[in-house]
Amino acid sequence: MAQLEHLQLIRARVPIARRKTGGGGAPPGRGGGHGGALQAETRTAMAEQIAAKPAAFVDPSLLLRVQVDGHIAESDWERLGLLVVSSDADRTVLLFSSTGDLTEFMDRLSKFDAPPANPGQKNPNYAGLVGRIDGIGGLAPRDRLGPKIKAEGITEAEDLQDDVQYVLDIELWEFGTRPQREAKVAEIEQFLVAQGGAVYDTYIGPSITVMRVEATGRGLRPLLGVPEIAIIDLPPEPDLVAQPMVALDAGRMPPVLDPAEGAPIIGILDSGVNDHPLLNGLVVGRHLGEGIVGAADVWGHGTSVAGAALFGDLRDAIPAGSLEPVGRLAVAKVVGDNGRFPERRTVPRVMDTAIRTLHADQGCRLFVLSLGDTNANLPQGRVGPWAATLDALARELDVLIVVSAGNRGRPRPFMAATSEELVTVYPTYLLEPENRLAEPAGAANVMTVGAVAGGTGLDARHAHDANVRPITHEWGEPSPFTRVGPGAGGVRKPDVVDLGGTAVFDVPSVSLAGAPRLPAAGVITLNHRYTEQFLTAAGGTSFAAPLLIHKAARLLRRMPNASANLLRALLVGAARSPDAFERRLGVMTAAERVRIGGNGVVDPIRAAYSDDHRVVLYAEDALEMDQFAVYRLPIPPEFRTGGDRTIRVSLAYDPPVRRTRSDYLGTKMDFRLLRGIDEAELFEHFRERDKTLEGAAPAVPPRFKCKLQPGSDERAGNTVQTASVTFKRDTGEYGEVYYLVVRCLSHWAVDQVFDQRFAVVVELEHQPEIRIYNRVRERVQVRA
Repeated sequence: MAQLEHLQLIRARVPIARRKTGGGGAPPGRGGGHGGALQAETRTAMAEQIAAKPAAFVDPSLLLRVQVDGHIAESDWERLGLLVVSSDADRTVLLFSSTGDLTEFMDRLSKFDAPPANPGQKNPNYAGLVGRIDGIGGLAPRDRLGPKIKAEGITEAEDLQDDVQYVLDIELWEFGTRPQREAKVAEIEQFLVAQGGAVYDTYIGPSITVMRVEATGRGLRPLLGVPEIAIIDLPPEPDLVAQPMVALDAGRMPPVLDPAEGAPIIGILDSGVNDHPLLNGLVVGRHLGEGIVGAADVWGHGTSVAGAALFGDLRDAIPAGSLEPVGRLAVAKVVGDNGRFPERRTVPRVMDTAIRTLHADQGCRLFVLSLGDTNANLPQGRVGPWAATLDALARELDVLIVVSAGNRGRPRPFMAATSEELVTVYPTYLLEPENRLAEPAGAANVMTVGAVAGGTGLDARHAHDANVRPITHEWGEPSPFTRVGPGAGGVRKPDVVDLGGTAVFDVPSVSLAGAPRLPAAGVITLNHRYTEQFLTAAGGTSFAAPLLIHKAARLLRRMPNASANLLRALLVGAARSPDAFERRLGVMTAAERVRIGGNGVVDPIRAAYSDDHRVVLYAEDALEMDQFAVYRLPIPPEFRTGGDRTIRVSLAYDPPVRRTRSDYLGTKMDFRLLRGIDEAELFEHFRERDKTLEGAAPAVPPRFKCKLQPGSDERAGNTVQTASVTFKRDTGEYGEVYYLVVRCLSHWAVDQVFDQRFAVVVELEHQPEIRIYNRVRERVQVRA
């Protein structure tokens, strides 16, 4: 691992030219023969399903996969005898017919191409239905294989071995009434038993039907052609390590080391922190909010948050043989023993006093706030006084404030009619309007943290228990309770996500269960009543936030003079979406995924270090309104060829805010990355000019622009931004220097006189076997 390097500033504080942008065009039209083509596709789908269905299943049911362009109401399908059993964000609709009678549907398709029924009719017949259908097909056997079994290499029906015994879950579509599903379960069981298989358990709820079965590949393969079956997959894998961890007591705990020299002090704003044995000597200061009586953590939240902030998830920390706290704590008790804020003090006052006190008395530059008002009911894009106060404090004091996104759960957990439905509608319900960020998580100058799951939440007790249904399946999928953005003024939130746990549907109690009842479903941390139980399992974004502050403390320990903007830029630049997150949310748009998962999970090593094949450069600076700065980025020969090379740029700044404005931010910043352009030509393009005397600015040829993703329009308005470009072809023709242009654009703060602080981070990454660090460092030092 190697140190981070400084970016080279060429020129700053150059007045910028403001430009306007244009709009788009009309969508393309459609050709003739559309209805006939759809008829042919429907006949093919029907024939394939008849051929694939086992002979033992004599009912005429079938399933159609319809690709639509636009909205078609479910009632329109129902009038044709078709039931919508699934719809995806990519506009794919699955339609079920219990009778297999598509006469009326085929009639609509045929009449689309017929002459208009009325002389004055402009649109084709049934244009509102048929005209919105782009394609029709069926489900292939492989489409019913679940992701877990596919991950094991079984991606086609033929991959199931004839004489190998498999224990699998079979899930049915919600295709009819409970008696209809019971009948289909009995039919499937009869078929499996006849093939030498067995059904261990069946759960039939209001909308979920799941069977736990054991059968050979020979017996299972035909079921992949049964229309009523939605998916066949491996059972959820239990998390086996969590349960013993909670049982640990003081006598079995590893020793706690002293914090490293220069370790930062973390401010905990919560319900207090108790004198837990693992915190001996680590709490260096306490502050009681006005109206708060007693420093003890009676409510029982702050001690657990503090444990996660200092040690991370103890599930990972304890096996190391010793516990090394990442820093020390300064505690502000801002929530009373009744779990409420002081009755006679406003929340902005409580927050302002606590943060200023810990900053002034203890030198705190890191704060974690795992509190939120889920009942604020603010319009989307708006924040309340609490968030605006945090934004102002972060800017004024140059401190990093980490805020939890908030949890969905009280008083009505979800819009779903029953808790069970969370299993079927996950993760789409996370985008419901009622699942917006809790106040103050929409604040712009803080880092907002959502939550991801650590797995299924199940342990060994549930290995063959169909009465407990997991919602998540893998580490990195969004937690079922995490809240989503956007934030103030539409900024992208949450900024990142971290481990917060999951929940499962418990059939006997018809309710959701999670930590601490299920230790595997949460983060292992300190219990506030340590004499009764030393550790506890806790779940929620409340514990994702201190896990991020733990990573930020590691970074600040290495770079003690880093500004809050630099910390934010480094952390976000080192964040990536987990593979499981992308798989589970694959049908959603990129914008929807960002609303749930932000920029991903932070890798603390990537944030703090360069290495042989990856170089991180950074700069901290300031610009006045409507000015730009240019940085020189050295590109060694090794980076111009030899496979995939990625450049990632991250920017963070802390603008003034006004919550009463629809445009919440007083200034906005962005960046551009250019290559192969003459330096003088670059400045001529961006600088302010008198068009009457000087004419229009010279255009930049498209080949000189690096196509960073997400694009500038998608990043606009975010106070922390990250984007990247990956080169696959040789880029030697563009030379040894790229240019990073950082712009500060005035909004309502145009009349204010101040310098807008910012930090920018650039990461160059090549293949692991290509060493570029020393070559870049040489060029940086030569030009310094």
